[in-house]
Amino acid sequence: MTPPAAASRPLFTADEVAARVDALAAAIARRLPPDLLVVGILVAAFVFTADLVRAPGRHGAAPQVDFLRLASYGDATSPTTPPRRIGPVPAMLAGRDVLLVDTVHDTGHTLARALQLVQAERPRSVHTCVLVDKPARRATTVTPDFTGFTADGFLIGYGLDGGQGERWLPHIAVLLE
Repeated sequence: MTPPAAASRPLFTADEVAARVDALAAAIARRLPPDLLVVGILVAAFVFTADLVRAPGRHGAAPQVDFLRLASYGDATSPTTPPRRIGPVPAMLAGRDVLLVDTVHDTGHTLARALQLVQAERPRSVHTCVLVDKPARRATTVTPDFTGFTADGFLIGYGLDGGQGERWLPHIAVLLE
């Protein structure tokens, strides 16, 4: 039995998300080295990162994967500033081409903090990829190198949650207030 989801309005279907992830993987494979290190920002980006690292194989790339855990929301619908690092920074960043992956680029504080932490480890290059850009609330100058969709509202599904739920949804929806 599927657990009930919070009141929401579907925004991007599972098929639309899958097609966009594949298109992002193709663009990444064209622009970045095939031995790229993909670093997903946990927890929200775990689903997107998993799909993204599988897709490049269809486009001639063979990325490795690791994760960086930052806490921005917790159980709230408003982010904390600055995001808190939980656990270590990935160890194999020095001299590597790195792709930082997050599901939503909202205020920009999470991606800015992740960039700061990764760049301190002296990678050869750092690029960024987000599935959904929410420019209306931007509070930083960080602009992702690869973006899937643009949207507004509090998003749930496909790894995104509303108070630690709804990550299991195969699509992306806007949480209704």
